[in-house]
This record gives sequence, structure tokens and C-alpha cells, in this order.
Amino acid sequence: MLPERNGVIADGVVWDDGEAVLRWRGDTTGVRQSEDFRHWTQIDTVHGHHGTTHIAWLDDPPVVSS
Repeated sequence: MLPERNGVIADGVVWDDGEAVLRWRGDTTGVRQSEDFRHWTQIDTVHGHHGTTHIAWLDDPPVVSS
């Protein structure tokens, strides 16, 4: 989930191999769409707004391997 001052704006899922799907709720824009990412860290890189977006995890966050 990507919460912001407008509330939660997206939901997502991360698989064991690190791939992820993000689905925008469309509450503020009316646009609902999904995006696939090869690794969940790309979500923050693409949509993180230089650290101003917070990813809230329902479970423990995935371990980032180097």
C-alpha cells in the first residue's frame, strides 16, 4: 500500500522472487491501473517521490539481498 496525505492510493503484492504488482486505486484521479515490476524496490524508485512516499507493509517487508 502506498499511503500519502490523501490516504492509501495503491495496493500491491510481492512474490517470493521479489517481483511485484502495484494497482492504483484511482480514488483521487479516477484512473485505475496496474503495473508490473521485476523487483519490488523499483516501486519506490519509480513512485517514491525522492523519499516522500511511504510503503506500508501488512507483513514483514521482504529482505533486500545484495
